[in-house]
Amino acid sequence: MTPTGDTVWWPGNTRPSYLGPAEAEDPPALTPAPGEARQSPYQASAWEQGGSTLGGQPDWIQDAEHADCPGCGQPMDYIGLIGGADLDEYGEGAYYLHLHQPCGFAAVNYQQS
Repeated sequence: MTPTGDTVWWPGNTRPSYLGPAEAEDPPALTPAPGEARQSPYQASAWEQGGSTLGGQPDWIQDAEHADCPGCGQPMDYIGLIGGADLDEYGEGAYYLHLHQPCGFAAVNYQQS
C-alpha cells in the first residue's frame, strides 16, 4: 500500500505455474457498511453472517496464523476479519487481514474448516 492508500502488487508475488494463465476477473461489487460497535474485541465470528470486523481479535478457524511482513520479516498487525458468510449466502471460511505500515505491505490469509 502506498502512503496515499493506493495498492500495487509486490514483485515477489508470482503466480505459480501450476495454476496456468491468469484470467481477468472483476472483484465482487460490495458496499461495506459499518455496523454497531462490538461490546468486546472478541466478538468477531468466522462462522456467522455479520461476524466480519475491523480491529478486535481474530476468530481463528484453524490454528493462529499471524502473517510476517515479506519485506522485513517482522510480524504484521492484524486489522480485521471478513467472514465468507458476509460475502454471499453460501460463503464459508474467513479472510484474515494484516498490514505492516512501516514497509507498506498488506496481506490476507484464508482459513476454512
